[in-house]
This record gives sequence, structure tokens and C-alpha cells, in this order.
Amino acid sequence: MKMFFKGRIICLFIFLLLFVRVSNCEVVTPRLTIVFVIDQFSKFYIDRLKDKLRAGLGFLIKKGVNYDNAYHFHAEPDTATGHAAINTGVYAKDHGVVGNNWFDDSGKKIYFPDAEDNKDYAVFDNSGKIFDFGRCPDRLMAYGVSDSFVLNPKSGKKNYLYAISLKDRAAIALAGKTLKPSADDSCKAIWFEGKNGRFTSSKAYFDSLPKWVNEFNDNKKIYNLKTVKWEPAYKLDTSFYRFKNAFNYDFAEKEKFIGTDVSVYNPDKPYPYKYFGYTPKANDVLLDLAEKCIDNTICKDKNSNLVLWVSLSPLDKLGHIFGPYSAELIDIIYHIDIKLERFIKNVQKKIDKAEILYVVTADHGITAIPEMMQYEGAKGAVRINAKELLDSLNSSISNKFEVNNLFIAIENKQLFLDKKIFDKFDENKKNKIRRYVKKFIKSKKGIKDVWTYSELENKCCDKFSVESYYKNQLYPGRTGEFMIHVEPYCQISNHPKGTAHSTPYESDTHVPLIFYQKGSFESRVIKDKVSMLQFANSLAEILRIPKAQQSSASVLPGLFLEPVVL
Repeated sequence: MKMFFKGRIICLFIFLLLFVRVSNCEVVTPRLTIVFVIDQFSKFYIDRLKDKLRAGLGFLIKKGVNYDNAYHFHAEPDTATGHAAINTGVYAKDHGVVGNNWFDDSGKKIYFPDAEDNKDYAVFDNSGKIFDFGRCPDRLMAYGVSDSFVLNPKSGKKNYLYAISLKDRAAIALAGKTLKPSADDSCKAIWFEGKNGRFTSSKAYFDSLPKWVNEFNDNKKIYNLKTVKWEPAYKLDTSFYRFKNAFNYDFAEKEKFIGTDVSVYNPDKPYPYKYFGYTPKANDVLLDLAEKCIDNTICKDKNSNLVLWVSLSPLDKLGHIFGPYSAELIDIIYHIDIKLERFIKNVQKKIDKAEILYVVTADHGITAIPEMMQYEGAKGAVRINAKELLDSLNSSISNKFEVNNLFIAIENKQLFLDKKIFDKFDENKKNKIRRYVKKFIKSKKGIKDVWTYSELENKCCDKFSVESYYKNQLYPGRTGEFMIHVEPYCQISNHPKGTAHSTPYESDTHVPLIFYQKGSFESRVIKDKVSMLQFANSLAEILRIPKAQQSSASVLPGLFLEPVVL
């Protein structure tokens, strides 16, 4: 009898094994992947506004797979750095984009995508000719998931990849390094050019600007705009805007924009159309361009796939001026919510909804305005004027060591020194100067710590320690000699008002991460603390392509569900 029951149990066990089902083993490889990188979109915004997001963004939050604790684990979040990390799955210590700008060993200021006057990478102007400056991804030192996608099409298929943004640095960091201008199925970057009020690209990506981009420019006629009326998404006297300090402009860089005619053209400025990107209309136009891109790629070529990065920049531009609590920031998120609903509906008329993957994330968050935090009672909050700090440091070094103008800049909370001067000193003098600089900087209110490059490079750090965040942004020849760590709500800035996002604190590093694909990725909240470096390889897994070449990050937990026994 015992043998009988034992045999029955064994049979039952084998039977159950035969009927193990892996949830999501039926994941459909998306034909269209749209990744919305909302610039400066702190997770704080979703937590604050979720109940009021009732359209497209609200739909993706409600229906998607939500990672509640996704972080950029680097100390000085910036647009170029964050976008590069999302694509490559590695930190700046590997991808090399330590900020939007840095200084090289010769003391020259470098803008990440700047190709200077290289005619091979020249930017197209409104007549189809070229500007006397160029843009390219040559300073991006790591290949990303974008490159993997275009280099690994399925047999008989064509893979298109486009990255569009108001910012050249965002589009270029997302598009990756694979350059083949004459090919349709290679990484392409398109951005808005503030010099001429048009969307453009460079010869790094196209032999000539595509006809559909020129048609789009001539249809929208942004270059004819002088002002843009900022109509609120809802009535300003309703609960949608009843948040503390929403209409407090005492600490903002400009007077209120919402409900006014915003001037978007100034012929006296180097970038006359710059302020178009500070209006809700700019997001509308970006999403219209995204739809145009879809129409001119996979809608025309049925035997193809498209990864489309859409970097929505206006939130970031406004955040620097008004801070995260302002009505302008609240309202532009409502506008994104509303516009996304129309965009999603339009796209799903063209592509089967089960074949579309949507992702929502961000390159970084935002810190509150220091003076506003002082006003609210955070007495330790302080703004440190970068120029005054640099001048006082150089003056003190001159008095102490008889060395003039040793430091050339403070950028990304890093101190860059003149290496031609410093390298002449013996090691003893160098160490004396290093110790003096650390003591001088740490004596200032709002400074928590200072490290030299070599200290961080040789330091053993816990994975989630502040030191490790700074260490993740060390790149030879690009990172400064000293890294400055500020107290919470403190900033080193040349701006007398407004705010930034250059700290390792929660507000700057915690971002949304949401996946939604009908029937494949739906309706889950995952609480695990995850790194945004995991995104690139997770996307590669979904697309069934090789992972980003230099990334060792694991796939996000819970994205593909664990086996379930039936």
C-alpha cells in the first residue's frame, strides 16, 4: 500500500512538472518601442500628482509595470549623463559623459556632443546647408542598447532607431554610437535647433535632412512664432493647483509663465528660439514629430521594427527657473498627460496595441530652490555662488603658496585646476595644496565633504554609499581634481535664483520607471530598489537582441514573472 501511494505521489509530481507555466513566456516582441524620457521628472511628481493624472500618463501608471524605487546611482545627475546611462547601462566612469560640460587637461571647456567646426559632423540649417559647428556622439565611450538594436536585426527584417528631443545632447546620448548616415536602419538623432527654430540633425546621422523632417518644420512654422499663449490644462482656481507654494514666485528666476503670452523669440540672443522649449506647446510638437517618425518608418515598411526614444525637455527647462513646487511644473505635467492620451490613441490606430511597448522614465530629478527651503524652515539650506567660491579659493591659494589662478573652474561641483601649473610642482607641494584646498572648501557653510580624484579612485565603498556615487563619475581627463559634496538643499551655482539637480540625494536620483505593453507587461508594482543601469539590458531582453556591450547589469526583477505551477 505504501508503495502504491508513493508511486501515485511521484506520478502526480511529474504531472505537475509537465504543466508548469511561466507567466509572460508569451511576451510579444514589440514591433514598436517608445521610450519617453521625461527630463527632470522626479518620482516625487508621480507620488504627488498621481490621483490627478487621468489621461495618457495616468493610463500608463495605472496599467503598467511600475518600479517604485528606481534610481540613478551617481552623484551629479545631469541631462547628458542620465540619458547616456539609460542607453548604455553603465556609469559615467565607463561611458565617459561626466556632465553636459567638463574641462579637459588643457583647461578647455568641452560640451559633450560638440564636434566644433568638423564639417563631417556639421549641423543642417534651414536651407539644407550646414552651420559652422557640428554635433556627434564621439565622446560617448560605450555602446548601448540602441547600437545593439540596429546592429542585430532579425533575418529579413529592418530595424529603425530614432531619438528625438529639444536638446541635442539628449538625442545624441540616446541614439548611440553606430553611425551610417546613408542607411535608414541606423541610429539617428534629431533635435530642435534654437538658432533657427527648426528640428535638425547633423551629417553624423544623415547625408541630408530627411524630407519628412523638412516638411514637418514647414508645417509647424515654429520659426514664425513670436509668442506662445500658455493656456492652463485646467482652471487655476481648482484643486489641480492647490499645492503649497504653487504660485510663490519670490525665489524663481522669472515671473510667472502660466496663463500668459510667453515670448519665444529674441533676435538679440545667440539662440533666438530658445524659449519655445519652455512652453507646453514644445511637448506637443515633440510628440507630433514622434508620430511623424512612426508614419515614415514602420508604417511605410511593414517588414520593420522601430525603437523610438522621445526625450521631453520642457519640464527640465522650467524646473531650473521655477523649482519643483510651481504651478508651471504642475501644469506642464498635466499637459503631458493629456497629450500622451491623444498620441497613444493615434499610434494604436496604426500599430496593433499588443505590438507596442511604452516606457516612461527620466534622466534625473530636481532639488527644491534653497531659498524656498529656508523660507519653509530648513535653515541649513544655502546657495553657494560658484564664481565667488572659485575667486576666494584662488586668492587664498595665491596668498598661501604664491600661485596665481591655479583653479580654472567649478563645474558639476568639481574643481578643475590648471594642470600646466600644477604638474610643475613636486609631490610634496601638490599634497600640501590638496590638503589646504580640502580644508578651505569644507570650511564653507553648506559643504559636507570634499574628496580628491585619487582618494575616491582608491577608496573601497559600500554599493549605496555617497562616496560610491561620486566614484561612479570618475573618468580620466574629464573629471575634476576635487569632488565637492554639499549638504541637503544646498547648491553651488552661478544663478542667483532658481534651482538645479546636481546632488546624490533622493530628489535628484529617484525617478519613475514604467513598462506597458498590452498582454505582456501590465498592472504590477515592484518595490525592489533597482538601478537605472538595469534598463538597457532589460530592454534588450524584451527585444530579444544582445545586451549592451559594456553593461553587466542584471535584468530588472519581476519584469518577467517567475514560474507559476498550475
